[in-house]
Parts: sequence; C-alpha cells; structure tokens
Amino acid sequence: MELHDITGNENSVSAHKFGFFLCMAGEAKILLGHRIYDLSRYTLCIYTPNSYFQIMYQSEDLDGIVESIDVDDINETVNKVNLQNRLIIRNSPCINISSRDAEDFVELYNVLHKNDCKSTQSQNGVLDNIALELAQCLRATICVKVFELYFKNCQTANDIPAKDTKIFDRFIMDLYKNCHSQRTVQYYADRQHLSPYYFSNIIRAQSGMGALQWIASVTMNYAKQYLLSQDMSIKEIAERLNFPDQSSFGRFFKQHEGCTATQFRTSHRRSNRIDLFPNHYDGAGSDKQASNYNSWC
Repeated sequence: MELHDITGNENSVSAHKFGFFLCMAGEAKILLGHRIYDLSRYTLCIYTPNSYFQIMYQSEDLDGIVESIDVDDINETVNKVNLQNRLIIRNSPCINISSRDAEDFVELYNVLHKNDCKSTQSQNGVLDNIALELAQCLRATICVKVFELYFKNCQTANDIPAKDTKIFDRFIMDLYKNCHSQRTVQYYADRQHLSPYYFSNIIRAQSGMGALQWIASVTMNYAKQYLLSQDMSIKEIAERLNFPDQSSFGRFFKQHEGCTATQFRTSHRRSNRIDLFPNHYDGAGSDKQASNYNSWC
C-alpha cells in the first residue's frame, strides 16, 4: 500500500480503523491528531480511530509499510494495552525506531502478510472459518509487534508540549469544530486571548501555514466531503457551511480548487468513499463510534 491508501479520501482515518505506517525510504510531512509530524526513514507512525489525517508533503521516493485494520478485528489485542499507554500512543503517534528493528519487522511482516493472503483463498465452510480465525490471529500478531517496537523505542512520549504547540493544537481543534460558522483569524485569536498578528505568526511557525490558510483548507475539506459523500445540492452545501449564498460558495471553491464544485463532484465522486469527519455530523455519534473513540482516549 501507499501512504495515500491509509484512507479513501486522504483527509481522515475511519472511525473504525487502527493502523500504522513504517517509513523505509523518502520523507513526508503529515497532520495527524492535530499536530504536524515529519516522517523519514525508520519513522513508525501509529494512527488510531477518529484521528484527523492529512498528507501535507511526500517525496517521490516515499516507501514503506502501511497497514489498516478494523478495530473489531483486534479489540482483544488493543484492550491488553492499558489506557495510560494508549493515551501515550495517541498523544505521540510518531517515533523513530532503530534500523535493526525496522528491518526485522519488515521481514516478519512479509511472512505474516503472505500467510494472511493465503488464508483468504479457501472456498469451503470449515476451512473458511479456520482461515478467518488465522487471518485475525496474524493481524493481531502484527499489532502486538508494532506495540512492542513503539514502547521499545519511545523516549519522548511524556514530553510536555511547549506553549506555542498548545496554541496550535487548540486552534486546530477549535477550527474543525467551528469553521462552519467562523472563518476569521480574529475569532480564533480571540479564543486564545491573542492578537491576530501574533496568533497567526505562531500558527505559521508551528505548521508552515498561516491561520487563514488553515481556515480555508479545513473549510475546503468539509466542502469536498459534502460534495463526495452527501446527497446535498450545491445550495444546501453553501447553507450548511454558512456562506451568504451559493454564488459566494462557488467563488470560494473555485478560488481554492481551480474548478467549480459541480466539476469537482463529477470528476471525483466515488460510491465507496468514507466520511471525513464522522463525529461532527448531526447525530452521527453512534455507540460504535463512541466506543472506538473512547477505547483510545
């Protein structure tokens, strides 16, 4: 798999997915869990259910192992990791591991993955059940090994974020929550009792993007999701995002995407795309989503 295959829409992982990316070559910059991380050779990155994810940059030679697993398939394994350690993983999802550990893991992964693929080729009742059980055991083994590598090499998980990092983290959380109705730098700066100029400088220093760029980017993420995953008219999307009218939304979308919303929908819509932000829809906090989220926080 490629890094883009972590999710069908490249903007957030599923509410029901656990997974990891082990970088073996190249570089990337990602937004994960409201923070920016630089990935390079031997970086192990673990993503957990309901984590925001966005690829900001990747080199042409980026290569490694990507695995995405349904939480239901590994619940028993995950529950063996105590809550405190799960919080450590969620708060510090990316670490560097040794070259020896990385190479050994790739060798083990290839063996397990090969057997996992074989286990799905059975075509009769009894063997199908055995194959399913074997597949789940193999995936659980991979997860256990990932946890072992993480805690073996984790050294900075308990670091207290710097003041500016906290400002950026809060901005991202506020933004995803409020961008439907609030899209000015002034609003988000006021939320943290900072001047817009000082606030925007901190955001740019932390992420390489100004606050206004972030506001536009997240708004576009929502707009694209509604275009691709919802049976909503362009007018309804404009209203949901609190634009004055459909024309204003259309101009905003074309300015940032280079095409009209209708053109984007026609050329990109797929029937199998997942929701970008499943917990932000009205009434979308299902028991299963809440359970998966709470299992990690």
